Amino acid sequence: MDNISIIIPTYNRKILLSETLDNILKQSLPASEIIIVDDHSTDGTLDFLKSRYNGKVIPIINKGKGPGAARNKGLEVATGKYIKFFDSDDLMTNNTLEVQYKALISSGKGFIYSPYFYAAFHNEKGWEQTNDPILNYFPFNESKTLHYWMAVKNLFITIPGMLFKRELLEEVGPWREDVTASEDWDYLWRLSLVEPYPAHTNACAFLYRVHGNQTTESNFSNVQRDMDKVNVMEDILNNAIKDKQISGKERKALENKLFQLYRTHKGTNEELELRFEKYNTFSNKLYWQIFRMDQKLGRVKTGTNWQPCHGPLVSNPKFGEYMKMIE
Repeated sequence: MDNISIIIPTYNRKILLSETLDNILKQSLPASEIIIVDDHSTDGTLDFLKSRYNGKVIPIINKGKGPGAARNKGLEVATGKYIKFFDSDDLMTNNTLEVQYKALISSGKGFIYSPYFYAAFHNEKGWEQTNDPILNYFPFNESKTLHYWMAVKNLFITIPGMLFKRELLEEVGPWREDVTASEDWDYLWRLSLVEPYPAHTNACAFLYRVHGNQTTESNFSNVQRDMDKVNVMEDILNNAIKDKQISGKERKALENKLFQLYRTHKGTNEELELRFEKYNTFSNKLYWQIFRMDQKLGRVKTGTNWQPCHGPLVSNPKFGEYMKMIE
């Protein structure tokens, strides 16, 4: 059996982290190692891990600051042939590692992804799914590449729902450490250029926990998040043009994402407005209107706020099935 390493960045979340670790330790196929990269917490996370999970996890301190640096540090320490990046507040069905491992091997792909859903825990009612459907339940249409759907239709696949072959990650390269938001979009884009048609299974899933301490939302303003997004999107666009990695339609779609940011901050932030001015063109304005109509049509097709490429499933029974494999 090949080794699987789980890498979990964390910051001041020792109680939620404890629930995540208890969940992971119940996997039908145990991970060979669980690496917790503490991002300089002030709540005693490291001492807590050493006292409660001594010998069960590998706690280390982030070499830098932010999620990208934490994942890079974890990967430096990891010994597994297969890697899962997970979040310190989420949960996964107890068959996840076994199902993804077997499916990934049989697929011959570089990574595999699975569904996820949003849920919140209430003391009186227990776990309740939010209004969002189960996402990525169905795979994206492979008539186009992953990066096409990302650029043209706003597809995003969450990193914790994936299992990677280590050699793929070595080819993709390290996570960005100069941004705190949108670093996952950047990483997914680079993944898509190396593995444009990843494997998929919906026999397992992970729970994206909704609570009051989501890291990015609680620590960064909209302007800060969008500034990171600008840096990521412009670098992706410029590199893709230089390396001739995308079609003309994908290029126009990426330019339009920057135009959307221009519209958001026009008149509110001079630095962002000046930076986006070059995207304020008639063609981008026209594309924006077409994009909006296309997104509306997609929401009508799925009956949700999500597009068909996100593979949404509205199903209370399936939510219940997944929860039985989590609780």
